[in-house]
Amino acid sequence: MVIKNDCLKDNFKSMFRFSGFSKPIIEGSFVEGVVVSKQKHVMTLYTGLKTTTQFLDKELKSLTEKNQEISNPIGKKTQLYLHNIENPDGEAVFNLHMYHQHVKALIAWDRVHKLKFVKGIVLNTVNGGFSVGIGGVVAFLPKSRAKLPNINKKEYISHLMHNYHLYKIIKVNYDRRNIIVSLVNNVIKKS
Repeated sequence: MVIKNDCLKDNFKSMFRFSGFSKPIIEGSFVEGVVVSKQKHVMTLYTGLKTTTQFLDKELKSLTEKNQEISNPIGKKTQLYLHNIENPDGEAVFNLHMYHQHVKALIAWDRVHKLKFVKGIVLNTVNGGFSVGIGGVVAFLPKSRAKLPNINKKEYISHLMHNYHLYKIIKVNYDRRNIIVSLVNNVIKKS
């Protein structure tokens, strides 16, 4: 019996990555930070990276109740978005607010993508149509579905941008979190 080694076709870099010994790619993801010490207004968090990270306690509002301070924050956990594992100074770069924004975006997506009809407002023009704000989610409105009139297009678009209208969700791409909508009724502008 002959055993064929498929890894010989690959280069060393791909074999090393396949073996699991390469460093994990964690940039652009969330890591958990645990408060290990507090001195005056500076909290030190352990994130599992090579060095600890320090933040001002007012930056870590997610660890404290609104307008209240926790007397002993040691052991409290928070989620941090890792922008860069090592900047030129050798420090990791975190975003403290990205996790909460990400959670809010997921909640908005779960609420909106299941609906058939939504109220929204045109935010701006994009290539081939318009972006429409719908309850925290940005959808796409193709020009063909915007029901543009032959005359007074600028006034019509301005009206779409300054007033909420009813839209029908015609297509949802779950992988890209993309929604395509169509204007339900024509905008009747009184003169």
